Amino acid sequence: MSSVNGGDAQPASIYRVDTQVVNVRISFGGGAFAQGDMFLRPSLVTDSGVESIADRMNDRDAFFPLRVRGEREETRLIGKAQVRFVEASDQPAPSDVVEAARAESTAFELAIEIDDGEVLTGAFYALLPRGKRRALDYVNGPHAGPFVPFFALDKLYVIHRAFIRHLRERGA
Repeated sequence: MSSVNGGDAQPASIYRVDTQVVNVRISFGGGAFAQGDMFLRPSLVTDSGVESIADRMNDRDAFFPLRVRGEREETRLIGKAQVRFVEASDQPAPSDVVEAARAESTAFELAIEIDDGEVLTGAFYALLPRGKRRALDYVNGPHAGPFVPFFALDKLYVIHRAFIRHLRERGA
């Protein structure tokens, strides 16, 4: 039940959508950060199974809700065009579809420098067409939206390609 303006309890909205909550840290252009809960829609089926953070960031919506906590809890609508990357340590476990795809994919061990000079090291996992086996084919691929998932140790970064200064294969 929810209340409106402190009045009597009202039933929850019939428009409410069930969601899976994932704690994320968002880095914005200009150096600001926000920490909060992102809402994934488990009922939304994608090519990789249920909706992932990358799916959410690459959908056609310009904004997404983020519940932030501080002196008071509030929900902000975040403009995706301003997001450098989304970082998640406790992302949902990959679906069987994602695990199978990862097993068949090409892994690129990379160091990525973001526009402010921060360097992230980790890997892209890409299912690429025959004859396309370079990191360049992945980051320039038409299959990807503006955000690409990047795995670094125990964290997932979903990076906006426009904020990548450069990347290089590690050991190259």
